[in-house]
Amino acid sequence: MKGEIKRFLRDLGIDPRRMGYYYIIFILGRLLEKKGGEKAFLKAMYEECAAEFGTSAENAEKNIANAVKAAWRRGEGHGRNVKKTVFGTAGAPANGDFFIRAAEYLREGEN
Repeated sequence: MKGEIKRFLRDLGIDPRRMGYYYIIFILGRLLEKKGGEKAFLKAMYEECAAEFGTSAENAEKNIANAVKAAWRRGEGHGRNVKKTVFGTAGAPANGDFFIRAAEYLREGEN
């Protein structure tokens, strides 16, 4: 599953040189293991991610948002089709929306 998440992030244009990239992999991996209750689960995941990487939950959340926003700023050529298919918006999604939609998309790929 980790390989699929990395391919998905690469297709979106999320840069692996950003710390948020690794936080996203961690949280998406955990989210994909869980079935239902994503919103409440995400709140707890920032804390768990922070503990895993030795940072604060606020820092993890901020780095994730920065990685996602940077990918959306990169322009049309980087992941345009995936962004439109999965997220359907011109602007970068909020973290919660990003994780929920990304998890739905990756789960559909499993079927």
